[in-house]
Amino acid sequence: GAILDELRRLDWMPRVWRTRRTRRAQAEDALRERLGREPGERELAEYLGVTPEEFRERYGGPARGLEMAGE
Repeated sequence: GAILDELRRLDWMPRVWRTRRTRRAQAEDALRERLGREPGERELAEYLGVTPEEFRERYGGPARGLEMAGE
């Protein structure tokens, strides 16, 4: 437990960002497989159950904004 606490303390990226990044990546993978192409912002938003505006705010919009911060 203490080791995990320390690792979390050292991690610069908030857990909510990691969760959102993972959800977006999973949505992109699922839609890419289903559609046979890169999904658009509207398709990703619908898949994630948010409006396109909420998608841009929460998931960084079409440029995968959450990855810009760390990957």
